[in-house]
Amino acid sequence: MRLMHRVLPFRPWTFSLSQARYLILASLPFSTANVFVVVYLAVDTLLLSLLSGETAVGIYTAPSRIFGTLLFAPTIVTMVVFPRMAASFHDGPTQIARLARATLALVIGITLPVAVMTVGVGDEGLVWLIGRGFSDSGPVVVLLALGLVPTSVNMVAHRILIAVDRQRIWTIVILVALGAKVALGVILIPLFDRLFDSAALGAAASLLAVEGGMMLVAFYYMPRGIMDRATYGLYARLSAGALFATAAMLLTRDHGFIITGLAGTFGYAAMVFLLHAYTPSQVLDGARWLAGRGAPAPAGLPGAELGMPAAPSAEPMLYSTARLKGIKSARRPASRAG
Repeated sequence: MRLMHRVLPFRPWTFSLSQARYLILASLPFSTANVFVVVYLAVDTLLLSLLSGETAVGIYTAPSRIFGTLLFAPTIVTMVVFPRMAASFHDGPTQIARLARATLALVIGITLPVAVMTVGVGDEGLVWLIGRGFSDSGPVVVLLALGLVPTSVNMVAHRILIAVDRQRIWTIVILVALGAKVALGVILIPLFDRLFDSAALGAAASLLAVEGGMMLVAFYYMPRGIMDRATYGLYARLSAGALFATAAMLLTRDHGFIITGLAGTFGYAAMVFLLHAYTPSQVLDGARWLAGRGAPAPAGLPGAELGMPAAPSAEPMLYSTARLKGIKSARRPASRAG
């Protein structure tokens, strides 16, 4: 509260019932979506506990934690880009489509090789990471890794829809996804337990199916102009790199998961650069830009611009230090005069 008062001076004793009502109604879609997301993420464990038992919960918990950790790319990128994306909404559909297209390209470009590497190292890498007591969790990790890309797309789509003031749509999507996940879990958990002796694998399959369906819905509701022919071409080249990395890992699978992971990593990088999906300078500029090293925004990707303008068309970036200081200095004399 003290920090807020320093940045945006206010008087706690001035209360407006109409403004309070407006804020509550305006924030309702956000709070509701957050509640649904919490339930959506926890319902797997609840269903496994009810339909199978504590052993299945333990087998599923470790892979689900790893799954959440591997979603670092959409978490970091959307946190960095979202303020600018929300500010660019008023600059017109072209600007926000450009920024949303760049964000999706960046997130998919990072998450796709992470998913491929996770599938490649599979059981052996998991055992090395958390011990042989979780050897039964290996197939669950592999199946969850297949859902990294659709889940990342859904996280970015959520931010895009919030930026264009369509958050109510995604709240409904999450609610429907929650219902679908429960329905599929009730069917797939006992089925996979009976067929493969792994109830946790059924929970992972239900998550993968629901996230894939949500991704299709996300592409449908995202603003026009985000997906074009050049963007599809970029994703096709990235997918070719992923297929080449998968083949390299299959050929080196008998040499240990470290060699397998290195083969997949270098195979993906070589194919991506060979197909001109990225250039080394673009990757370096993008890494420096995200790390806040003062690098200029990357010039762009073939058909999908990775960067953003050096300055918005109308005003400084939302929440920038200069803007906040300007607001503070402008409002301080007025508050003293009052």
